Amino acid sequence: MDGKLQSRSTGAPHDISNTEPLRIGNGETGCLSGKVREVRLYRGAIDPARIAGLAARRPAGEGAALNGRA
Repeated sequence: MDGKLQSRSTGAPHDISNTEPLRIGNGETGCLSGKVREVRLYRGAIDPARIAGLAARRPAGEGAALNGRA
């Protein structure tokens, strides 16, 4: 969160592929009761230095287009 590692998974990678739509803020126990300011999706893992650099940049503003390219 905010460019800092919060947790780490150990062991074999998990296959989370499925045919359901991606729902951000929904979980097994309910919905997020807040706001999500920014979401970024990547095809794979990115290194800690890149994460810190991306977190340091601020979005262009409210309603900025999210295109997955950073």
